Amino acid sequence: MNEQDKPHLASTATAPAPAPGAIPATSTIGKAPYRTWTPEPVPPVSDVALPAVVQGLAAIVAAEGPLHAGRAYQLYVQASGGHRVGREIRRILDGAVDEAVRQGAVDRVQDAYTRTSEATLFLPGAPSVQVRERGPRSLSEIPRGEVRAVLDRLDPGMSPAQLKRAVLHEWGFGRLTGPAELYLDECLRYAAR
Repeated sequence: MNEQDKPHLASTATAPAPAPGAIPATSTIGKAPYRTWTPEPVPPVSDVALPAVVQGLAAIVAAEGPLHAGRAYQLYVQASGGHRVGREIRRILDGAVDEAVRQGAVDRVQDAYTRTSEATLFLPGAPSVQVRERGPRSLSEIPRGEVRAVLDRLDPGMSPAQLKRAVLHEWGFGRLTGPAELYLDECLRYAAR
């Protein structure tokens, strides 16, 4: 057998499985692409009637949902030329989300998080949990249900600390900071109703 007829073992060999509880070197969980909302000008919440705000939020949820309401608020405010979501703006946006849910334009995950700004929003008829790539989101902007779905797919032999590090690795985050650890603790306890 000449050299070119020999099988290429490197191309057919598989990498050894990681030791139980070890974090794999590469992502092992398939994720859908993250679709971002293409910002379009929206009126400031203080200058317009609630139906216009509902329409703007529904467009954001249609593009990026499921997502935390807080992320939708930030995107809306930035598109309106603002910079931060203050108390009064949050109150108006909370009302717009509540109205969008009443109208059936948006749905929210039923879980222990009763504050509207902490809710996970999605379109009616769409999945309330979808594991996706990180996109432009910070860890705390990834819905708890999405993080929980990744946690459930990881090695059950991992300790809580290993699970947290594996989640960070899955989405390309570096260090396990204090705020990241607190959020991941919430996700470990998370259960939708």
